[in-house]
Formats: sequence, structure tokens, C-alpha cells
Amino acid sequence: MTTNEAKAVSIADFLQNVGIEPKRQYGKYLYYHAPYREDKQPSFRIDTALNLWYDISANEGGKLIDLVCKMYGCTVSESLQIIDKENKPVFSFSHSQNNAPTIAVKHVQSLQNKALTQYVESRKIPFDLARKYVSEIYYNLNETNKQYFGLAFKNDLGGYEIRNKYFKGCTGQKSIKTIKNGNSIRLTIFEGFIDFLSILAYYKSDKPNVDVIILNSTSQIKQVVNILAGYEKINLFLDNDTAGENAAEFIQSKHGNAKNQSKIMYPDFKDFNEFLIIDQKRLNL
Repeated sequence: MTTNEAKAVSIADFLQNVGIEPKRQYGKYLYYHAPYREDKQPSFRIDTALNLWYDISANEGGKLIDLVCKMYGCTVSESLQIIDKENKPVFSFSHSQNNAPTIAVKHVQSLQNKALTQYVESRKIPFDLARKYVSEIYYNLNETNKQYFGLAFKNDLGGYEIRNKYFKGCTGQKSIKTIKNGNSIRLTIFEGFIDFLSILAYYKSDKPNVDVIILNSTSQIKQVVNILAGYEKINLFLDNDTAGENAAEFIQSKHGNAKNQSKIMYPDFKDFNEFLIIDQKRLNL
């Protein structure tokens, strides 16, 4: 792909292809959480008419190539390879399983990295709780020699969801994570593992008392359809955004007793983790 060809690629389509959805829209503007830094309020804007991005909080912006270089810490030539790979049609609820940048895993170990433990604790999740469910992973991006590290959450197909303060990705095949507790009545579905850990932290528990599915992305929603019928009640803890609401409606259309707890417990917050953080600040914890 050439630079001129990359300029013609929609920034919004690129972000959707790598699993990043807008949080709101005002006219020609789409607003996101910045994809390369911690961003509690959606302050990253795309002008869909001009196909330009602008980070309101950081007062910087540019074209798609600039964004990809910033997201992946890569060169212009490497960014062109990434854009070329991700330049595919966009389908609701059916992203490609190969959306992530090329990740070469070096090793996975128990959670102990100080920067990662600080990141977990900044999300108000106790270290001992996080260590029960996540590891730390060391990896290279896009065939470079630069090494990165992040939290690693293993899915049902052996792939890892990777999270750190600046990056979200997946190595191996994208899939859901199921946690069975022998409960044939109730199922709880989370959008991501941070929210799963957040609800355990909120209730001061180290394990759920019901069966759990963590989607790892709303794009994985169709994987759960055949599972739903085995339960009498389903509770949904998804994001309060367009993708989360669409996923909740989809599940409710398949199961008459699925309740969207996102709108009940934390209607004014993006997700359960944001609710947990604000709640603990109120209690001065």
C-alpha cells in the first residue's frame, strides 16, 4: 500500500476493523476513547468528512498514518503494512478473527511486573484478585525487535487478550472465555475481563457463584447464541455505548429472560470498571 492509498482509507473503518467502536456521534464527528492512552472521557474525535483525527485533550491530530504510528509505535512503512492488512469490509458483529496487529509472544509468566500491578490497582482491582485470573505477557509487535508487556487473559481457544495502559490487542485466535461453576440456572455475560474482575472486586469475592462468559469483544456475540438456551436467567454487564447496547439487544432477542444490568447498576458510567473506580473514590477507598 502506498501513502496516497492509505490516505483514502477511512479512519473510522480502520478503528472498527481492529475492534474499536465510537462512543457517540455528533453530525460528521465520531467520538472515541483515545486508542493509545488512558482516556476516561471520549476525547478522541474523527471528522468523517475530512477523514482526520484530533485528540482534544492532547491537542494533536492528523491522518490515518499518523494515528497508526502512534497506536503501534511503528514507522511509516510499518504503518502502511498494518493499514493494508486491516483494509477490509466492515460487518456488524462479524469482525475478522485476524484483526489484531502481528504479535510475536516471547513468554508468559505470573503477574509480578510493577508497572502492570500499578495499572491493575489504578483500576481498583486488588493485585491478589487479578493474579488469580491474569498473567503477564512479553511480546513484539509487527516483526520489530522492540519488546512490550501487558496483562494476559487466556480465552477458550488458547489466545490471549492483552491489555496495558496504552494498548489493547489479542494474540492467537479471538474467542470468548467461559468460567463454569456448575450453575445451570444463571449465566452472567461480561464484555471484557476488566469488568469481570471489577465486579468481583466490588463484591469482595475471588470467584463468581454463577457461570460466566467474557466476550472479549462484542464482535464475538454470535459465539454465545447456542449457549443461552441452557440457562433460565441471564445478566448482562456490557458497556453503555452503541456496541454494548446492540449486543444486549441481540442477546435479549435470543433469550426472553436476559436482563441488561448495565442500564440498572451503572447507567451513568461507561462500564462496570468506571463505576467501581468512581464508587471507591466516593468512599475514599
